[in-house]
Amino acid sequence: MTTPLPAQPVTLDHPAFKLLKARFPTRRFRATEYRAQSTLIVEPQDLHEVLAFLRNDPAADYNFLSDLGGIDYQNYPAPTIGRFAVVYNLIAHQRDDRFFVKAFLDPTLPTDGVANDPALFLDSVTDLWPGAEWMEREVFD
Repeated sequence: MTTPLPAQPVTLDHPAFKLLKARFPTRRFRATEYRAQSTLIVEPQDLHEVLAFLRNDPAADYNFLSDLGGIDYQNYPAPTIGRFAVVYNLIAHQRDDRFFVKAFLDPTLPTDGVANDPALFLDSVTDLWPGAEWMEREVFD
């Protein structure tokens, strides 16, 4: 039998949070932390600009998009901000630092058909990380 690990306190003190608050003082951000992994939650319309800042600012320098994934929160046991989320897993290699950025989306059309819902589109990040193309295609499908 294994002993469960003690709960780690949530501190929300990741250095990226401070950088982002300073650069975007009027933007609405949310943040979470789970098992010492920090996640920034951004509004969909702010996503590309925030990701560009995290990649290009020398103090942030998240030079690698490790993964990008989509989540469907339908029937999730707790309330969520939106039905769908897209999560970007960023890495700053020089610091061995990982940071997650998430945007929630809510459909405006029924999701049981093939109609394209404009509320479920995000700007591509292939101009920041060309390797995102395949991952974006997978999430879109």
